[in-house]
Amino acid sequence: MLTGLDILAQDGFGRCRNARIGVLANQCAVDSAGTHLVEHLLARGLRPALLFGPEHGLWSTHQDMEPVEGMEDPVFHLSVDSLYGDREESLAPAREKLAALDVLLIDLQDIGTRYYTYAATVAKTLRVASGTSLRILLLDRPNPIDGITIEGGLPHESMRSYVGELPVPHRHALTLGELAMACADDERLDVDLSVVALSGWVRTRCVDLQEPATVSQGRNGTSAGLLWVPPSPNMPTVETAIVYPGLCLLEGTNVSEGRGTTTPFLLFGAPFVDPEALRKRLSEELPGGGFVLTSACFRPQFGKWSGRLCNGLRLHVSDRERFKPLRFGMALVKWLRLLHPDEFQWRTQTYEFVDDRLAIDLLLGYPGARERLEAGAAVEDVAADLEATARGFVVRWPERLLYPPVREGRIG
Repeated sequence: MLTGLDILAQDGFGRCRNARIGVLANQCAVDSAGTHLVEHLLARGLRPALLFGPEHGLWSTHQDMEPVEGMEDPVFHLSVDSLYGDREESLAPAREKLAALDVLLIDLQDIGTRYYTYAATVAKTLRVASGTSLRILLLDRPNPIDGITIEGGLPHESMRSYVGELPVPHRHALTLGELAMACADDERLDVDLSVVALSGWVRTRCVDLQEPATVSQGRNGTSAGLLWVPPSPNMPTVETAIVYPGLCLLEGTNVSEGRGTTTPFLLFGAPFVDPEALRKRLSEELPGGGFVLTSACFRPQFGKWSGRLCNGLRLHVSDRERFKPLRFGMALVKWLRLLHPDEFQWRTQTYEFVDDRLAIDLLLGYPGARERLEAGAAVEDVAADLEATARGFVVRWPERLLYPPVREGRIG
């Protein structure tokens, strides 16, 4: 498998010659030999005029929702403009800064979930670039949790936010390149966007299950495969990405999602949680299985319940085909609230620059979904109603694809 960066590097970056270059990327922008996009440019005498960093910063040095300031990058010694500051206006690049460029290279690793903010950053950038002469080259990367499984529904207009920027389901089965092209087409943007496509990606498989392949020559002369570089501070593994469409719902609660530990989103709890009662209810609610839960006690070093012992569970995905992360996450918040009505709370603080709606409502994306879970509705029924909003998306899904599937997409 070759990433978009691998392809562009093989091409010698010919499309960037004699151009004022900008780069929107982070630490994931490496080729199969581990060479960063900016290293490639500098080695060819193509010095970028400006770097743009998404949420978490150019090197993912900042935690979730932590403002990042512009800076001179200490590695490449180039100016970095932050696209995640302390105001909502900071989430998009300034039009005059894009106007000073000829080419913008975008290389970010998405993880296949609507809440993950890099696709929102790209969408906002495309809107600002619309109507300019800027050429945008998006260097595509695989959807690590497979490019065929769709789960969840579209965000209602009243719930659009930075974690619901695009009209796609919770788990959308698209690459970042496919999302960008869909955004440009749906919004009829006047933007010169080209996707440098992947080669050899198998849509039906997670990236760590790809067949071994010789894709490039490493620095030591040996062949190298696709490298998984954590795309954000709390996304260390592909398994974390697999559970994220559901476990991210814990961000809308006072229960720890495992931030401040070495296994975020695979570990969850709070001082008040009864692990055995919770495990029993989750197993009953989710007969489809695909997961194993083990008891856990942990002490987050930062984030919710920092320094406090938390009782909870550790999630192990035993069958990726059967495991439905969004359903698991909805069952989790439902039973945490029903089992612990006095201690459990929904997050009421500002979430991704929104302070007039609950974070859980933004994440679920549809009015009434939270209330139904609070009332004890079956998770499968709530999920089915959410997925009813995505029927149009599923119908149009095949025409969005840059990489043909071996079988039709599946929802739920």
